[in-house]
Parts: sequence; C-alpha cells; structure tokens
Amino acid sequence: MDIISKIPNVYSFSVELKASHDMKLPAFKGSMLRGLLGTALRHRYCQRQFETECIKCDRKFSCVHAFLLMGIFSPTHKQEKFSGFSNFPHPYTISAPLSQGNDLKKNDSIHFTLNLLEPAIEYLIIWLQALIDLSDLYADKKRRGRLLLDSVTNIPSGIVLYSDGLIVNAQVEKRELIRELPSRCYLKLITPLRLKKDGKPLFDILSSDILCRRMLGRVNHLNGCYGNGSNIEYNGLPFFEITGNGLYWQDIPHRSNRQNTKLKMGGLIGSLEINIINKTYSPLIHFSTIFGLGSYVTAGYGKMELLF
Repeated sequence: MDIISKIPNVYSFSVELKASHDMKLPAFKGSMLRGLLGTALRHRYCQRQFETECIKCDRKFSCVHAFLLMGIFSPTHKQEKFSGFSNFPHPYTISAPLSQGNDLKKNDSIHFTLNLLEPAIEYLIIWLQALIDLSDLYADKKRRGRLLLDSVTNIPSGIVLYSDGLIVNAQVEKRELIRELPSRCYLKLITPLRLKKDGKPLFDILSSDILCRRMLGRVNHLNGCYGNGSNIEYNGLPFFEITGNGLYWQDIPHRSNRQNTKLKMGGLIGSLEINIINKTYSPLIHFSTIFGLGSYVTAGYGKMELLF
C-alpha cells in the first residue's frame, strides 16, 4: 500500500526576521507570530475590516483571510462529505523554536518555519506580502519594536523567494516524505504537544495507540479537505510501539490578545524511543513531524523531529 498519494503535499519556508529596535518578546514566539500574521492578512484582505468575527461574517466564503488563517471556505468545496463543517483544519502551521531568548537587540534575527498545504501554496504571493507587512505592526508596543522581513527560503530547494526587499518569482518544491524509516527511531518533541482523550488533556500517559490514531486521523482529515479525499486505511493496530518514554509536561506563558489576558498553555516535551512495526506508515510519521500534531499547531505547538 503506497500511502504517499493519500497524504496532502506540504511546502515549507524558512523565514528570517530582524528587529527594528531593542525589544522584549515572549520566550515562545509562535503565538505572537501567528497573531501578527493574522493581523497583517486581515488588514490587507478583510472585506469587513474588523467589523465582525470571521465565522459570523456573511462574506467568509469569498474571503482570502478567512480561508488562509481560519480554514473557512465554501461548503460547495469539491469534498462534499465535509460540507457540514464551518471550520476546516488550517492549511498552514508555524514551527517556531521554544526559545530564542526574550531580549532582542536592534538587527538581531529570529527564525521560524511556515508550512503550507497545497491550496494555501496557491496564495504564496499573499503570504509573502503579509510577511512584508509585519513591518507595519508592533511586536513590542511598549518599545515600538517591529519585526522586519529579511529573507524567505524554500527549505527543500534552498531557493530564496525574498531578499534585499525583492520578491523572486520562482518555482518552489514540496517536501519529500521518507518512504521507509529505520526500525528504531526517536521522536523528539521540540514544542509542547497537546493531545486530549475523552475531552481531557493527556498530561503524562501517551500510548502508541493514541499517538498512531491521532497521526492517522489528522492526515485523513487534512487530505479530505485539501487533498484528493482518499483515506489511509487502518486496521486498528499501532504501526509503531513506544519503547522508551522521556516525556514531561511543561507550561509556557501565552498571551491572548483576543481575551487580553496572560495564560499558561503547556504540553508534553521530551523524546520517545519508538520501534516501527509497519514501515508502510513511515511517510505518515514523517508528515506529522513536518506539519505538527495536536492542538495549536498554527502557533507552533506540536513540533516534532525524527532522529535515527
């Protein structure tokens, strides 16, 4: 069974931003970056200019902002079986490091990865413009600090799409998935992984069955909305077993501008030693490490890395 055709294509871009002034930013910058990107897109493309929430807007099915940031598009989408949904899984994720320090000096850099699925890549020029527009927004209002776009690079090809203030119109390459992983691997959870069972967060118990089912369910949902609609078949047996568990729960500060409050949002951090039982599912495991898993992946949570 070749499952690669049943996994949506993903494109990854390395983004480098530079500080306009000395400033203080949160240790985990994923939520801040998501908020700034969303604001930049909404300023430029929102048809109602902040008059209402996206989900309540009568123009949401024709709005670029609503599709790219909220995963909202017309229920007449080609996959009719999902027509009852108002919110689809987001067509993008952000991979931001857990910490690059709080204090930035002028011209210091921060890096993150922007991952886009096939439909979102069609709007690449819009994403690039939103990244450029970050310079109009305050990342640190108190110190009037902004983040200036320095470069955008397509990760697989190394092609630079933005540099020295110029957008380069170039062909980008998708990420190639590993077809067969070694029998013994390590999953390193770089940013907090937030999974739930029966509506409750998993604080310390993460079984092979739960992790395999979450990976499979997410890919099938994404492919149903943004890919060819084919589901990866599953016989209910885990395709890997956890042979070593070094996970622990870590809370990280999180600020919600919408709620105007500071929160602590944590998840599982650390590493898992896994033994691949069915190598057919290797591309699925690899995809999960690229596009993220669990809740709040658009803010950089659920970032994993495969180590051999």
